[in-house]
Amino acid sequence: MNKFIQQSLLLAILMMSGIAMAAEITNDSLSQLMTLSGINKQVADIPAGISAGMQQSRQQGAKLSDEQFSKIEEVMSTAFQPEEIGNTISKKLKNELSETEAQALLSWYKSDLGKKITQAEESGSDPAALQEMFKQAQTLLADKERVKLAKRIDQLVNATDLTFEFQKNTATAIFTSLSKAMNPGQPPDMKTFEAKLAEAQPKMKQQIEQLITLAYVYNYKDLSTAEINKYIEFLQRPATKKFNKLSIIGMKDALNASTIKMANSLATIFTAKK
Repeated sequence: MNKFIQQSLLLAILMMSGIAMAAEITNDSLSQLMTLSGINKQVADIPAGISAGMQQSRQQGAKLSDEQFSKIEEVMSTAFQPEEIGNTISKKLKNELSETEAQALLSWYKSDLGKKITQAEESGSDPAALQEMFKQAQTLLADKERVKLAKRIDQLVNATDLTFEFQKNTATAIFTSLSKAMNPGQPPDMKTFEAKLAEAQPKMKQQIEQLITLAYVYNYKDLSTAEINKYIEFLQRPATKKFNKLSIIGMKDALNASTIKMANSLATIFTAKK
């Protein structure tokens, strides 16, 4: 028995030594990764993207007074702080990504193709580019080969699932906050709300998936299919999968926290109109 215990302890020590040898990512590598991967740019664009979405919603008939619209914009900019969102993602990566994995990722992002793809993604997020994307939508989506590649990228980075979950969480947070504010002391009617949300989910997810597919086809329109396939190969590497998974978890945590702040503030705005 003593021999078995000694062997078990030895194996445990060896395993922990192996884990310890996986050096923690350095601050310099983390900073480069956040920049070169496009995460910093993506996070910095969140407030502008939300504002653009609000403007579009208003143009499509959302009934908001100028005062309400102005206050909602202020709430959004306060709740969705790029620095806070970026810090949440950065902490997640710092805690779980090794320096070896970071160097493998940086090797790609510093390559000619890595730079080209990141630049294409950043350019595609520009408001003017988004308008152009919608104008070209029919032509872009007619290219079946590129649509297929776009959907494959979506599956690998979980873009549709992340956006869909964020949309559901946002709707739930707003409903809950408004219900509590407008009907103090009464529990929100979550059963009815969840039934309505479940009914709307298939259409919501389909719309999100179509938009994500269109965005990827547009973003990579100047890349050859061979280059896109090389990018897909990169996305399938273990270090890349881990990096994307950690980034998504960090992004979800940050957006959920921001959404709760936003929902509570919105409840104050709307109940003040009662």
